[in-house]
Amino acid sequence: MGLDLWIHGPGYGESIVLVWDESKSDGSSRRAAVIDSYGDVRTPQDSFACRKLKELGDPPLAFVCGTHPHFDHVATLHDLLGQHAARIERVFWWGGHHRSVVGAYFGALLQHANARNPPRRLSDGICSQLYFIHWTRWLAGDFEPGQLALAQETSFIGVQRAYSGELPDGQGRIDVWAISPFLGPQKAYRTELEACIRRDGKADRMPKRTANETSLAFLIQFGQTQIILGGDANSKNWHLFREEWERQRAANPSLPKLNPDIIKVSHHGSKTSVSAGMWPADEGLFGTRRRGGRPQLAVVTPWSKNANSSKRTLPDVDVLEAISAAGCDILVTGGDSSDPYLQDASYEDSHVHLRVDSAGPIEVTPHLCEPFP
Repeated sequence: MGLDLWIHGPGYGESIVLVWDESKSDGSSRRAAVIDSYGDVRTPQDSFACRKLKELGDPPLAFVCGTHPHFDHVATLHDLLGQHAARIERVFWWGGHHRSVVGAYFGALLQHANARNPPRRLSDGICSQLYFIHWTRWLAGDFEPGQLALAQETSFIGVQRAYSGELPDGQGRIDVWAISPFLGPQKAYRTELEACIRRDGKADRMPKRTANETSLAFLIQFGQTQIILGGDANSKNWHLFREEWERQRAANPSLPKLNPDIIKVSHHGSKTSVSAGMWPADEGLFGTRRRGGRPQLAVVTPWSKNANSSKRTLPDVDVLEAISAAGCDILVTGGDSSDPYLQDASYEDSHVHLRVDSAGPIEVTPHLCEPFP
């Protein structure tokens, strides 16, 4: 028994699915979680996350999260929420903003006379229309009666414990902390978002600040194994997180030392989300861990300008080289990591499957992925 983690990145888009067993009064109980869900919005039921949950027997969802409102992360999350509403315990969303704030903005975009051609940075063509419509429905709470009634929809600032549970047979615990943008960045983004809504209730532009500044990330401690799932969080927020984590550890020494075995690298390996001080083994934020001679594993999901682009923009090769120089193993989903311009439809199901034992061993199964270098 352990934790299974799938990190999906076909070259544009990202989805993460986790499943584990917990100890309950009536025996072990399987639980799952989803962080982001990307797929074709015309057939959202076929998204990677929905298909994986179905393969697993549709277990109860301890939590579902949309890390930030970008198409490549949450395009099909609305459908997953609708399909699994009765089995979801908690729903998290980005950046300390109540969903009504972002809902008002998406609604204002739809009200604009040129809503059929929304800002290009969001998405493309018919997909963008469906995306806006579905997200506006969810953000406004427009679901069938009873859907998501059991969910505690939570938004916050800083670092908070999002979930915890006991593992079977005395194997320890699973603890999940959600890492949200801190007060300054999230207030600045909200101010710009609200400024985009005109007096007539319409909107025709994107905030100058990227929605990545609102991105959630997660720290997971599964027994002795530590995992960071970075969303699209930027390097400034990572350094603020380190300061806050050390402050909390000083007040509560039972909190684990920040020293991850597995990292899903933020923002597809861009320079804005990975700074030079994050990986050096002596004092870096993600100091390289070696247990039994095993190096830290970094997983990178690529990004291109849109789902139909043949040119891959991220990851940045300099970032990959810096992580590699720190002694990490790197796996890049979605194509040949030696060719930053490669994106191929044959990589649609590209993902890394990680099977984590609570005592530490990790089994890595890459599917249509490439190591770097």
